[in-house]
Amino acid sequence: MAFLVETTLKALQTHLAKTGFVRNALIGEPKSPADVLTAAVFMQSATVTQVMFDGSTVELHTVLTRVYDQMLDEPTEDLEIRVAHAVSQISSNMLGDFDLNSTIRHVDAAGSQGTPFGIQWGYAEIGGVMHRIADITVPMVVDGSAKLVA
Repeated sequence: MAFLVETTLKALQTHLAKTGFVRNALIGEPKSPADVLTAAVFMQSATVTQVMFDGSTVELHTVLTRVYDQMLDEPTEDLEIRVAHAVSQISSNMLGDFDLNSTIRHVDAAGSQGTPFGIQWGYAEIGGVMHRIADITVPMVVDGSAKLVA
């Protein structure tokens, strides 16, 4: 069984880049400090939640979307507001009626298939520079990326 997580990651990256809520959208953690408001997407898990009559699957792909900016920006109030605004816009958009133009059915906001949508705030060092981060857990119900064979 193969999960097509690449499709999910690329769909989310493309969506983030098109919205304009961040200046840079990546797949994976960058190795050098971000010089602009950035979002990166990472796979957390992929599970089968349903097997259909034709052997195709319905899956839950849980992706972490990390929004971050350099912590050294002054004033710190502006930094916090900039990251908070981006997170608010991204979250509202993901939970609203948008289409990722992929096999993604919807974001599982309440976590009926597993992990719920949520946000954790913190700090991370990237390339020797501290960043203010917000990790958005995005569980997505995905159609048929795996096909079970009898």
